Amino acid sequence: MFYKEIDTTDDNDFLLSIIEKNCQLATSARNEIKNSEMLLKQKKTTVIETKKDNFVVETDDNLSKTDSEFEDTIKYFLQDYSLLEEGFDEEELFDMLPSKKLYRYKDILYRLIAESYKEIKILNEFASDSTIKSADLEDIKSLILNEKRKIDLVKEFLNKKEEKVELNDEKNSLILVPTTGGNIRILSELESMPIEYMPLFKELVDSIVDGTFKNVKGFNNNNNLNGVSEVKGPGVRIVFKRLSKNKYALITAFIKRSNNDMGYQDSLRSKVADFRLIHDDLKANLDNQEFIDENNKYVLELYRLLGQDDKKPQNSKGVM
Repeated sequence: MFYKEIDTTDDNDFLLSIIEKNCQLATSARNEIKNSEMLLKQKKTTVIETKKDNFVVETDDNLSKTDSEFEDTIKYFLQDYSLLEEGFDEEELFDMLPSKKLYRYKDILYRLIAESYKEIKILNEFASDSTIKSADLEDIKSLILNEKRKIDLVKEFLNKKEEKVELNDEKNSLILVPTTGGNIRILSELESMPIEYMPLFKELVDSIVDGTFKNVKGFNNNNNLNGVSEVKGPGVRIVFKRLSKNKYALITAFIKRSNNDMGYQDSLRSKVADFRLIHDDLKANLDNQEFIDENNKYVLELYRLLGQDDKKPQNSKGVM
């Protein structure tokens, strides 16, 4: 099954005929995928492993949990990937791709490619509408070309030799977000928490620094939180936002005991709203050495609270 490549120099009638054939192929492929998924589901069995008197059971629930965590990771990377507009810089794409240290990073890259193909299919279906205007068709053609370019660049990233897949393996920097009153929120929050939680929070902080993003989840379906993400550990969360290539703002840290805690949700929305008020100022100061030096002092204090006093920035620009 092969799709006909789109040539933007073709006239509209010929282009629409190609799009229609591609849509038919896509429909056929989708049906084949559905049939394969049904067969795979039928073959799934419950695995029981005995260890002396104990039973370890792997059920579909366990598999679903793994799939859910992977989908959360996909949503995180899709936040920036889906916003890449026509004419984006190649480095802008490479900077947002997952580190090879991230579990299943190749699966994530393949999934990003699949999401672009999915977007192309949707655009093709729009273009096949006989009532579409010529100007709208040109816009659709541009969007399709943008998705094709993303696909080509991600494939290029995947096909590089292993020793060269280090484009985004540089350590990330932490920018600690202040409150509207000027205090560093995450420091104030951690100071009031039981010390036994500090190793858990440190693991989350380290995962942002090294690009592995432990159990990351993007808040894609919440208008109040859209664009920010969280990393998760047992009962602990850190909410953050990517500001630039390798600089990440730590917005808030908290202990989460219940998914239905409305007070927690209201508090989180309020803190993210405060962050949005200073978001542009933070980005504008990322090259301000005085700002970075002051921020590095807060980062040192952060690691002191987390139980590691000797954590120091690697250079004066604050790259951790």
